[in-house]
Amino acid sequence: MMAVAYTDKRSAGFGLLGKLHLRMLRQQPQMDILALVLLAIVCGLIGLGLMLSAAIDHVFESSGDPETVLIMAHGSHGEAESFMNTQSAARLRALLSAEGLTALAYDRQLVMSTSIVEKGVQKFLFVRGMTPEISQGAQPYHIVEGEMFDSRFNQIIVGRATQRAFPAFQVGSDVELANKTWLVTGIFEMGGDIRENEVVADLQRVQAAYGAEDFLNTVRIKAADEGQVERILDIISSDETNEFTAMTENEYFIKQSLSISKSVSNLQMLVMGLMIPTALLGLLSIQRIQRTNMMDELRMLNFIGFQSRNIELSLLVRSTLIGVAAACVASLILSVGIAGRSLELDLSFQIVDIQFTVSPWIYGSILLGAVVIAPLASLMSSVIKEIYQ
Repeated sequence: MMAVAYTDKRSAGFGLLGKLHLRMLRQQPQMDILALVLLAIVCGLIGLGLMLSAAIDHVFESSGDPETVLIMAHGSHGEAESFMNTQSAARLRALLSAEGLTALAYDRQLVMSTSIVEKGVQKFLFVRGMTPEISQGAQPYHIVEGEMFDSRFNQIIVGRATQRAFPAFQVGSDVELANKTWLVTGIFEMGGDIRENEVVADLQRVQAAYGAEDFLNTVRIKAADEGQVERILDIISSDETNEFTAMTENEYFIKQSLSISKSVSNLQMLVMGLMIPTALLGLLSIQRIQRTNMMDELRMLNFIGFQSRNIELSLLVRSTLIGVAAACVASLILSVGIAGRSLELDLSFQIVDIQFTVSPWIYGSILLGAVVIAPLASLMSSVIKEIYQ
């Protein structure tokens, strides 16, 4: 009989507790809405930071050819700060020819950062000069509009991302670079490669425009296979003159992304370090008010023998449901409002256009953050302890 009575009390207690939560939701919906909005903002910022990191990683990781060897001056950390001359390129050719590699195509390139004022805003753009014979043969630039530049004239092809950042760069238009007028002959794509943020012209034309007739930044060699890539890398790394640094194009671009990714990660940590405690304090205040309004009913449940841990569990479930709803709202906003859009990222030396996408792991991270923060705020509340002291 006592067991039946205890079960009846538990059932009545759970029923009363459920009605109590529903009554509070009807009478004071603004409190739950405020908690949901606050948590959705935090989750949205977390998701936006993850989307930014993923977009940056994607544009760099999808750049470069693993079977193209990129050679710079020794000690250089990037193309723009690597300087070689035509004699250096000749010594490189002699070094590889001495090891029996005589049928290689050498793509000598010069990359210059150019300042352009677009709608009153100063932006920076990479202008890349490439070897004429390479531009006329096998090259990674897929022309999707117009045609390849003619090496005999001041002509350029424009990356698809550059065209988005600089609307004036259209096929057939004249643009001014390095105080010279250039005709845009084509728009190219490279499968999301970061070099879609550049314009490309004939090497000698770029050298003349920037007064760098005898200078290069890099030499690229398209290898026949992975074995030849390793052989070229070994020859250059074992050279006693220590004049060159070599790696694959893909490896180079991944290394270039590390410092940018680190900066973005530090920014994310700063934002989350500010927002998560703020969200916890806000949710804690909201839940304190809600529990204070429920005080009489909670004491009555305690009086009839309903255990405190069951009440605490119901409050955790309520907080978790709010967290799930907030994660859904944040995910919906990111999917509809942010995914598919592009962002111009200013890297000081050039503008990089990145595309936002939302992956399943980002949705999962948003959901995990929400269902951790909301119940944590509930656990931090000390009102439930005050009731049963």
